[in-house]
Formats: sequence, C-alpha cells, structure tokens
Amino acid sequence: MLDGASITGRQDPPSPLALRDNEAHLFFTFTDDAAIDGLVPAYERLISDDERERMNRFRFAKDRRSFLVTRALARCVLARYVSCDPRDLAFGKNEHGRPELAYPASTRIAFNITHTSGLIILAVARQIEIGVDAEAVGEREVAAGIIGQVCSEEEIRAIAARPVELRERLFLERWTLKEAYFKARGTGLSQPMRCCSFDLDDDAVGVSFHPPLLDDPARWEFRMVVPGERHVAALCMSRTAASLHTLRCSRVVPLRSELAFAGVVPRMSAARASCVRACP
Repeated sequence: MLDGASITGRQDPPSPLALRDNEAHLFFTFTDDAAIDGLVPAYERLISDDERERMNRFRFAKDRRSFLVTRALARCVLARYVSCDPRDLAFGKNEHGRPELAYPASTRIAFNITHTSGLIILAVARQIEIGVDAEAVGEREVAAGIIGQVCSEEEIRAIAARPVELRERLFLERWTLKEAYFKARGTGLSQPMRCCSFDLDDDAVGVSFHPPLLDDPARWEFRMVVPGERHVAALCMSRTAASLHTLRCSRVVPLRSELAFAGVVPRMSAARASCVRACP
C-alpha cells in the first residue's frame, strides 16, 4: 500500500524501490479506475506550476485527467527510486524532446512514459536506453495510407495475409514497436518508420533495419506487452549483456496501491540480420 493520499505538507520519503542492472520495471495505471476519482485533489498538489499550466490548456476534462494522472504516476514512482519527495522532482528534456530527470541530477535512472485511451505505462530501468508505447484497440480506423506510411513492404504483406478482423491489432503491434524503438533512441522520428521492419510470430519479435536507418538488431531488446483486450503495448531497451532483461510489472493507483500485475508478455526479441535494401 502506498500511503500519502492526504498530502497537505511535507512527508517522509516514500518507501524506496530497488532496481538491479539488467532489470526493467513497468507500471500500469488504468485511468478509469474508480479509486482515482477521490485522489484528484492530492494529485493536483503533487504537480508543478508548469505542469498545472500545461494541464489547463487541455479543452476536455478527460484529457486534463489523463495528463494529471500521468504526472502523478511519474512523480510518485520515480521519487521512490531516488528517495525524495515526489514534489521535489524536476524534469527536463534532451535536444530531441525526450523527458529526463533534471533533479536529482546524475541519477542512473532511465524512464519513459506513454498514455493512450484508458491506460498509462511508465517504464523504468538503469543506465540503458528505454522506450515504451501503447495504443487502444478499436479507437480509430486504420486507413491503408497510414499502413503504407508506417509499415515496410514485408509488414504490409504479413498484415494483408491475415483475416480482416485481426489487421488493426496487427498494425498497432508494429506501430507500438516502432514508436518504442524511436523513443528509446531518443532522437524522435528522424527516420521513416517503415525503415525498421518487425517480424512477429506467436512467441518472438524479429527486427531488421533498412537504409537510411542503420542500426544493429542485436543492440536492442523488444517485448510485446498485452495489458488487456483493449490495449496493445511494446517495450524497447538497449542491450548491455548477453542475457535478456528481467521484467517486473505492477498495476498502480498513485498514492493508493501497487499490486503485481500479470500483464502478458507473449513475445520477446530475437535478433535478425539487417537487410541492405533501401527503404522505399
């Protein structure tokens, strides 16, 4: 249980979280959780003036709520790795816009966060590059033009070969893998998304890169994560050892609860030789 829902003044540092090398932690918050409703005032007391200003720019209440819960999750969880009050954390961005911890400085913690309709995921690791992305299934129509912009020729053929009712999820799986990869690189979408290609089967993720995107598949580890029927998500981490990262998943209501979460992780990466043809 995470205490502190009635924050009014200074409090003792929250219970610390330990993070081993070659380990990654995923924290899932479902924004429609009824327990969040009574915690909104406490979340508002956690965020900075800048975050509050950004939150108030959203026109719709659901978007303001999503932003607020996202910031509360990041502050409550990351504070436990660096042993400080959640309100004392300061965030910055690298030259490509990737969020980073600015205070406390010189931490070894790397993190990335994603949110979509109904779900927020925070990924945390130590001294590696990490990216996470999630999408809600059934929220929008996937047009053929979008698939052509995002997917390689091999991916387009693989999706087209499957039943129509599966194609949206198959596309979103590849979309989230690509987004997670580019977020982990920390350079934004500086190269066409179709220049990295994913080969998915029942229990493995294969990746190849096409010019002008030059990278080594063995440098990266990918995981497909299924938080539930409504969502698909992907995680990308740089590899620092021969073994794969140990992954720990938790379902969190910030300031209220944290439970082990059996988010299904059906596929892990298997390095595949890079292709040499040019990206179309």
